[in-house]
Amino acid sequence: MDLGIVGISASVVTLLYAGWALVRYLRKRPEAQVVAAPRALMPPIVIPRQGPHDLQVLPDQFRVWLDREVPEIEIHFYGINYLGREVTGLEVTVTTFQLDRYAHIQNVSSGDQGKIPKRSSRMLRCQRPLSDSEIRIFKKASVGRYSEGTVMVRARAFAGRKTVTYQPMNGIVIKGTIGRHDERTAS
Repeated sequence: MDLGIVGISASVVTLLYAGWALVRYLRKRPEAQVVAAPRALMPPIVIPRQGPHDLQVLPDQFRVWLDREVPEIEIHFYGINYLGREVTGLEVTVTTFQLDRYAHIQNVSSGDQGKIPKRSSRMLRCQRPLSDSEIRIFKKASVGRYSEGTVMVRARAFAGRKTVTYQPMNGIVIKGTIGRHDERTAS
């Protein structure tokens, strides 16, 4: 008889411990908070951080201007500084730009883009004039056509004495257009 009471007591203690552990687990879990935003406000764009970068360069758009006095390509990026201090001497270089099957352009650089404050971002621009052969290739493509290309990008900056770099292994998709100079003033 004593063995039955001991067995039942052990079972009750085990069940009580399991219930207590479950209550502790549920208390530790944060509840999801849902905040209703006004319809007029656009939600912020959340870009997940891809890997342990101190500096990241994400594509915005490109524009190929064929009817300017000097035809050129402009490629716009977002420069993101994840560090707790500002980065200075920022240089961004597009090592390769490929538009569909039409053109490969190499070495479009930004020069010195200045600085990005700590834990913030800003717009960056790379541009260079097009060669005669590149102009002929781009004229074969439809002017004003919305296109998709790929860029290989490299960025370097200084955070104090530390040099920070960003150079993804794969190309990054970028969208843009081949435009005319008079389109710029109209928009």
